[in-house]
Amino acid sequence: MYELVDFGEGRRLERFGPWLLDRPCAAAERIPRAHPAAWRAAHARFERSGPVRGVWTRRGDLPERWTVAHGRLVLELKRTESGHLGLFPEHVETWAWIAAACAGQPRRLLNLFAY
Repeated sequence: MYELVDFGEGRRLERFGPWLLDRPCAAAERIPRAHPAAWRAAHARFERSGPVRGVWTRRGDLPERWTVAHGRLVLELKRTESGHLGLFPEHVETWAWIAAACAGQPRRLLNLFAY
């Protein structure tokens, strides 16, 4: 579902389901990329055009919205003007809690921490 493929030179290369995305990452400044060739396979790249906004450049058939599964949870993602996708991998513990709390009962949930 999620994989941090590489990071460095102020960016991170991440896989969300089948899609590989290149996004800014301040924590990766002054760090060399470990796998420079992998970056050429990115389906989209986000570039900031201001302090909070930016532009996605797509390559290939990356859809506006797509879903990824985490166990029984199905999460919808979409590219935003701020470079976010509505899913934050650091919330994986919360997803496990939600799945356990909803066990056996189909639910639709609104993620209020997804921008």
